[in-house]
Amino acid sequence: MKILILGNGFDLDLGLDTRYSDFAKSQQWKELYKEFKHTNKDNLAGFLKEKANEDKWFSIEESLAEYAKKKIGLQDFSHVNDDKHFLELLEGKLEIFLDLASMDTFEKDHLATRLLDLMNKKQIFDKVYTFNYISHDALHKWCGCNYEREVSYVHQKLYCGIVLGVGSNDITDDRYSFLRKVNHPKYSSTSIGRDLMEADEVVFFGHSLNTIDFDYFKDFFVACSQYNGTLATPTRITIIDKSDDSIQSIKNNLKSNGISVTSLCSYSHIIFIALDNYYRGEYTERDDVTDLMKRLNGF
Repeated sequence: MKILILGNGFDLDLGLDTRYSDFAKSQQWKELYKEFKHTNKDNLAGFLKEKANEDKWFSIEESLAEYAKKKIGLQDFSHVNDDKHFLELLEGKLEIFLDLASMDTFEKDHLATRLLDLMNKKQIFDKVYTFNYISHDALHKWCGCNYEREVSYVHQKLYCGIVLGVGSNDITDDRYSFLRKVNHPKYSSTSIGRDLMEADEVVFFGHSLNTIDFDYFKDFFVACSQYNGTLATPTRITIIDKSDDSIQSIKNNLKSNGISVTSLCSYSHIIFIALDNYYRGEYTERDDVTDLMKRLNGF
């Protein structure tokens, strides 16, 4: 079984400006703060506004986890109702922003677009799991394809009620449990855990393997980091991200979540591909991408 896991780095490689930091500079962000009338330094609205101004790599979900930890630590629950309302408004404005972003010009020669084109021609993956909100139907509408087969939206897709929030372990007091993704009214289960455990090839494209989402992957990476004498060949894992720095960050995230990268490299067939190096024509990345595309094509 071949599985594709998509994170926001996939949309970025397509040429879409879908970073949370892009959202924080958008018209929809301005409208959000005009519509919400209770912004102050002590509530979620004020906290996110300050983080967006301060942090070049602003992440809404990491900021949500930080905010919840701070409020729970202070035992300050005086803004819970305002925070719930603000989160609902935030999700709505984010949907509009991403819908508009999906209409941007695509990078036709980038790896993400090449992969979409190949997926449109034949079923090269048994299952695709995306952590992005933009639907593949929308992507292909604008880049000339029509692929939506076997795509599972882990946190829902645009206008189906996107799931914005944090991991269960990030919230230690139930008064802020509405920030847990699993408690979101639109959260639905998938077979991602089971499918990963049954896969013989997994491609991660643009997912940072951050702590917030790591529960989905932990059992898989634990299994791939251990010797299994019943497997004839080790699981193939390809991790694609933007740069050497982002690849290093992924390795750090694996380590911080209890996965030995050394053991992972010893007991699985794992390859890391930095897109910046690939686009510069560096030998290793070029050959790794060529091998991957041939293998997916069945050559």
